[in-house]
Amino acid sequence: METLFGLQMSTLAYVMLGLLAALLVVIGAIAIGNRFLIRLSLRNLPRRPAQTVLIVVGLMLATTIISASFAVGDTITVSIRDGIIDSLGDTDVVVRKPAQGTFTDPYLTPEQIDSVVEQLEGESTVDGVMPISTMVLPVLNHRTGLTEARSVIRGFDLDGLYGTIETPPGPNLAPFAAGRLRSGETTDMRSIGDGEVFINQFLQRELDAEVGDTLTIYAPPGETQVTVAAILDRGGIASADNRMMLPLARFNEIIGAPTGSADRVDISIDDGTYDLEEESRNLRAKLANAFVDSETLNAIHGALAGS
Repeated sequence: METLFGLQMSTLAYVMLGLLAALLVVIGAIAIGNRFLIRLSLRNLPRRPAQTVLIVVGLMLATTIISASFAVGDTITVSIRDGIIDSLGDTDVVVRKPAQGTFTDPYLTPEQIDSVVEQLEGESTVDGVMPISTMVLPVLNHRTGLTEARSVIRGFDLDGLYGTIETPPGPNLAPFAAGRLRSGETTDMRSIGDGEVFINQFLQRELDAEVGDTLTIYAPPGETQVTVAAILDRGGIASADNRMMLPLARFNEIIGAPTGSADRVDISIDDGTYDLEEESRNLRAKLANAFVDSETLNAIHGALAGS
């Protein structure tokens, strides 16, 4: 728990500690100056042991209940937060079209994607830019006969990957490109061959899949068979949903999307050097200013001026 009634827990702890210290000082001063009051207040303890024990146990129980409620709240908060962080992976800022509906094209064109990248050139805070498309589709494992109706199929534009893409040794994986195998080793999405995909541990569990299994993706244009090349642990590009990962070009072929398009551009900020919250806010402001529709803005300004 970070706050209580809108106040920081650290602030509350210092205030309560100060009040306790002041109370102990006052009680100590009274005890030194008037011992009779202290003896009068303590003499009932041995005279009524049952009442004394009942009061102490009641106070302990009340404290336990309050502490347990805080602990449960903290556990739920951390679980939700971890799930969201795992689902975001390395993404700190997302660029997509402002409105997506039945009659609108949700995809960014290659020219629009290039313009996003151009705006980020020279940004020392950015360590990765990745065009991505996602769709939820049914997937069948032929070996086990199991199906997952809501598999998250995600395409990564490996040819358009910008920023740090090399996979370093150790736990610090490069943004977007790298993932961790269930064995603990690291792998790179650029190692995916033709017709191959990566799946995460959650989709593997739903399909009881193994490396080498043939899976069928049921997309609107038709069925497509792919082969499991690796099973990734949760987090990073593998996220925490039932996810399948493959190159964006192959993804567009499967779902019939325009060549080179993507429905979003994910941006990763170097969290080892910069403040993520502050830099994300600055980057969002920069991109928002860069991609303001001047014609629409002038029309709104004219309409407001005329009224």
